[in-house]
Amino acid sequence: MMHAPKKYLFILLLTAFIPVVSALESFAQQSKLEKVYMHTDKSQYAINDTIWFTGYVTEGNKNIASKISKVIYVDLLDQADSVLKRAKLELINGSATGHFGLRGDANQGLFRIRAYTLWMRNFDKQYFFNKSIRIGGSSAKINNKPTKYDAEFLPEGGAMIDNIPGKVAFKAVDEQGRGIDVTGLLKTEKGEELVRFKSQHYGMGIFNFTPQAAIKYVAHMVFPDGSQKQYTLQEAKKSGYSLAVVQSADSLNIQIKCTKENSKDVRLIIKSPGLPEYVQPLSNSSLQTAISIAKENLPIGISQISLLDGANQVLAKRLVFIRNAKTLKLDIIPKKAVYKKGSRMSININAITPNGFDNTGTFSLSVAEISADLNEEDEVTILSNLLLSSELKGYVENPNYYFIGTDTTRQMFLDYLMLTQQYRPDQAEELVDPKFLQKQMACTQQAW
Repeated sequence: MMHAPKKYLFILLLTAFIPVVSALESFAQQSKLEKVYMHTDKSQYAINDTIWFTGYVTEGNKNIASKISKVIYVDLLDQADSVLKRAKLELINGSATGHFGLRGDANQGLFRIRAYTLWMRNFDKQYFFNKSIRIGGSSAKINNKPTKYDAEFLPEGGAMIDNIPGKVAFKAVDEQGRGIDVTGLLKTEKGEELVRFKSQHYGMGIFNFTPQAAIKYVAHMVFPDGSQKQYTLQEAKKSGYSLAVVQSADSLNIQIKCTKENSKDVRLIIKSPGLPEYVQPLSNSSLQTAISIAKENLPIGISQISLLDGANQVLAKRLVFIRNAKTLKLDIIPKKAVYKKGSRMSININAITPNGFDNTGTFSLSVAEISADLNEEDEVTILSNLLLSSELKGYVENPNYYFIGTDTTRQMFLDYLMLTQQYRPDQAEELVDPKFLQKQMACTQQAW
């Protein structure tokens, strides 16, 4: 009987890791942060299976091969967080390969791969690499019905300012930290209805209004089970600065507004973790300033925009995620379109720099049969890990969602994430150190 040929998916996770020999800038030399990414051959295993993996350790925000650590530790943990297996692997050019043979010594259920270096233990364990895998049984997710919900409200720039129109982001989650669908109504404390709103993505959304310092505002939330809760927003400041950001396809557009009594010279800082990026002095004798910066001049990934006064006090700040063309292009080219079962497959992999030049590096590739159960949003990839989830404090739900397309909707939802998450603490504290504010930006500026 003839069988239809099976189709396979080359999971390019194709974890590409390019060792670059270059001197880090002075700030990165002092911060010395490491991050780990683990590429496993799959996310679901049989009880007697073997878990194959490749680990990559990076240093600094440029994600170059780390020279700090020589060893990586990889743990397999059960549901009680007990270590079932541990591997200690030598790093060569920042990477190492290994495996765990299960041999039936792990029960069916959800398990976790954890990876770290000894140097990373100097920082919060939250930033160890973690990935959930399933051993045995169905790939269906466990349905733990939550009983508690919560929400928080975060004005763009950090504060609401009297009589200055602004954006307020919100995030509603269940007790596992997963986003939930909610609706809400913003009222004054006297009951005047102002804005109706609802979540749009993983419990996140925004609304716009013009606050007044003399009025208190209350958000009335309705959760999925019909329960309700009220949240009092932070009071609008009588004076201060607002910071608003809008991205176009090729530029970062920043608008700064202030109350009249706060009009003074300030500095705009745009910075990524571990490196000084740009500093722009602003003569803020005007009440509004608009700045446009070409995104090609900024590194890919998260940057923090901060407004500082002469004493280096933060007046306003917010995170942005920059997408640009500075990514490596990877092509997988099989030598044949169809292979017989059991035959050897030959594949060419081409790595091309943004400038069109060939590049070399260390790669790992996993091959899986195409399945209806495969959901790219659930995958953990080197991009989503190194550029997003490892840079933020707290749980990020399905970070790969933001990397499987570049449409405007994903970009909008990614900006919601930037408005509702915080930098990991060891990054945020470094961002405004005046010793490293040294690079002037190229931008267009208009004040009125």
